[in-house]
Amino acid sequence: ETAEALKKREGERPAEYSSPYGGEIDSLLSSLSSREPFEYEASGDAIFREYSDRYTREAKRAMKDTVGRVASLTGGYGSSYAATAGSEAYASKMSELGDILPELYKLAYSKYLDEGSEMRSLLSAYRDADDEYYSRYRDGVSDWQSDLKRLATAYESARDYEYGAARDTVEDEQWQKEFDEGIRQYEATLA
Repeated sequence: ETAEALKKREGERPAEYSSPYGGEIDSLLSSLSSREPFEYEASGDAIFREYSDRYTREAKRAMKDTVGRVASLTGGYGSSYAATAGSEAYASKMSELGDILPELYKLAYSKYLDEGSEMRSLLSAYRDADDEYYSRYRDGVSDWQSDLKRLATAYESARDYEYGAARDTVEDEQWQKEFDEGIRQYEATLA
């Protein structure tokens, strides 16, 4: 009975550890290690393009309005002065677009840092969950090993008891034979 229990428990050996979060951890580590350093290209920034379109429309309107005002002063005829004034109005408005570039750079850099921080935070959460899962796995392995030791000890004790009992039986039989032989010899001397 003890031998069967021991054999059965030996067959229930826990499988090798396999992390349920290994793929996510590896993916995040790969993403973090291959992450490009921060670079800001205004032309690739959707917010900058939106501002650029708006400032370009406003600059064209300012140029048109300036040319129209100057032309109205000259009787409705276009002049080089009107064209120059219109170009200056356009350039002035477009220079305002350049003034917002530092803010857009800061915004993009902050977003870059936040994404990295979010990835590291998620990686940390996966590692914590994996550590907890591994700890539970190790507890299961320890329980299995403890059960094996307990069953092996019980099996050895049962074997030792059976051996001792068998030896006692042999000794008892040997004693009985010697006793019977002693009685037989005694009776033989009386006869």
